[in-house]
Amino acid sequence: MSLKDALRAAFEKSIRGVRDPAELEQRTAAFLSEHGSDPSRAGHLVQVATRENAPATMELPMYVTETIAADAARAAGYDGIIGYMPGG
Repeated sequence: MSLKDALRAAFEKSIRGVRDPAELEQRTAAFLSEHGSDPSRAGHLVQVATRENAPATMELPMYVTETIAADAARAAGYDGIIGYMPGG
């Protein structure tokens, strides 16, 4: 399992069963902070993930893990990340 997959699984567990946007934002902020990202971005991530009446549990974990990975790359001095999946 990759680090990104592990982060996603941990985040999904932390928001399992939560439907209230305020609680989603609170839990998202705590998770971002715990993993070295700016917790003030949680509100925007929750808003974008829930804007089209889609369940936040589908999109939000991806947004959160990508934010954490991007912040870690920037902190290490990189400008971006390129992903590659053989056969994908």
